[in-house]
Amino acid sequence: MSTTFGLSGKRPTRHVYTLATVTIVAALVVASMSLLLSCGGTKTTPSAASTEATSSQTDQPATGTSENAQPAAGTGESIQTDAGNADFVTAKQAVDLLREEAKRWAPDAVLVTLGAQPRNDTIKDGLCNYWSAAFFSPSVGEVYAFNYYKDKYMKEPDIGRANKPLFQGINWDAPDLLSIWKVDSPEAFKIAVQHGLAEIVHMEVSLREIPYGASPPAEVPQSSAGYWRIEDENEVVLYMDAATGEVLSD
Repeated sequence: MSTTFGLSGKRPTRHVYTLATVTIVAALVVASMSLLLSCGGTKTTPSAASTEATSSQTDQPATGTSENAQPAAGTGESIQTDAGNADFVTAKQAVDLLREEAKRWAPDAVLVTLGAQPRNDTIKDGLCNYWSAAFFSPSVGEVYAFNYYKDKYMKEPDIGRANKPLFQGINWDAPDLLSIWKVDSPEAFKIAVQHGLAEIVHMEVSLREIPYGASPPAEVPQSSAGYWRIEDENEVVLYMDAATGEVLSD
C-alpha cells in the first residue's frame, strides 16, 4: 500500500537548465548510450558470465586510462514488481544491483545520481527497464556511470560500468544519496501525476550539492539534500524532496 507524501498543492513550472546541469546530464546520457550500443538489441538470453557493458573511448566525456567493462552480476531470478512486469523495476530495485556492481569497482563508492532512461518503451508508473546511475569513489577520485537494463528476452539484467570515468581528479567528502533518499520512483511518479504532469518521460534522483560543475536548481532549497527531478512530455518539470516527497516547484 502506498502513502502519499507532501501534497502541498504547488504547481510544476517549466525549467530553464543551467549550463552546468546540462553538462552533467549529457555526460550520463553519453555513457548510457555507449552501454546501450553494447547491448545491441540482441534477442538472446545472456548469461551472467558473458554479459558485459562496453563503451567507445571516443564517446566518453572524460580523459584518462580506460578500463575494461565489468561483467553483469545477476542471480538468474526475475525481479517482480507491482506492475507484474519483470522487465521494469523501481529506482530502488535497480540501484540495489547497481550498488553491488559499484562496490566491486571501489568499496567506498557512493551514489550521486540515478535516472530512468527507458529503452524502446516508456516509464510505467515509476518503473523503467533502463536505469543509469553515477557513483563516486572518494579514494579513487572518479565518477563512473553504471547502467541497469533488462527486456523480456533476457533471463538476467545487464549491469555494467562504462569503460572510462565521467569525471576525474575530484576531492570530495561525498555523502551517499542512499542515506538521504526515501521516496522510491513509483511514489514520486504518483505525486507528480497528482500535481498535473502529463506523460512522464524522465525521472532522476540526485544529491543537491555536486562539486563537479553542477549548480543546484533554484527550486531546490539547501534543506533538501536530495531531490527528484521529474519531467513530462510537455517539458514541464517538477522538483520533489527525495526524503519526504514534498513538492518544491512553485
